Amino acid sequence: MTHKNHKKFALCFAGLVFAATLASCSKDEGEKSRAPDAPEPRIESAEADDDREICLTGDLDFLPGDQVGCHSIQKIKGWRRAPLEDSDRGVLSVSMTHPTDRTRDPALCRTCADYRERLYDGYYAMSGRDRRREAFFIRACGVIEMLLRAAPGGVSHFDGGVEEGEIASIGAERMLQLGDDPRLASVPGDPSIERIGAGRWRVAAGGQTIFIEEIAELDFDADGVTEILAFLSAGPVLATARVNDVALLEKDSENAPLRLTALKFQEN
Repeated sequence: MTHKNHKKFALCFAGLVFAATLASCSKDEGEKSRAPDAPEPRIESAEADDDREICLTGDLDFLPGDQVGCHSIQKIKGWRRAPLEDSDRGVLSVSMTHPTDRTRDPALCRTCADYRERLYDGYYAMSGRDRRREAFFIRACGVIEMLLRAAPGGVSHFDGGVEEGEIASIGAERMLQLGDDPRLASVPGDPSIERIGAGRWRVAAGGQTIFIEEIAELDFDADGVTEILAFLSAGPVLATARVNDVALLEKDSENAPLRLTALKFQEN
């Protein structure tokens, strides 16, 4: 297996692990109905004795408080049961419909544990509004699962983080096409790159901007080399709507060009 294919396999595996471990929503009244052939929620007992510390250089935009610093696996595991927040710092929820009986009250999910349990039970987001909110849950819960499975240490080809020249090497055309919103299609124009804080960048080109925030430098794909987990937010300068993505910034050697790999998580 080539290094490139190993990377693809590892990233796909990370997404599948997330899909397989997505697990509780506010219980509705009455007996819980599990979808036919649905697997039982897995108990992550192996994490109890895990003494790893996972260090973050940036905050998680979907959790309250400050996450910069080092955290035990048990603490990160607890984030599965923390209420998720939207961009306005309000508590986010998604309404999930019963798999066979639409007359039942929907289950209201506010945490990754909520969402995971209902997903196992066969519940689903029915309305367009809830499907959009579900996408936020998929992204947030996927990041938590990635952190739980990341390895600290490893060989780093980043000397103190990403440099301005490396951000420029990615190219505005590729970055401004992140997400599925057709309004973010790239347009001509040389990018303007600005460092707006430690591990935080603003790239502008053709009336569009993308913000890049480095979250953690860890080994996310078990190849012994660290990658940088980053949050990206892209959108037209004069618009309020933005597309948010999660990506890995990767370098195969000290002098290799920086690569950006956008991550797409699965909910089933």
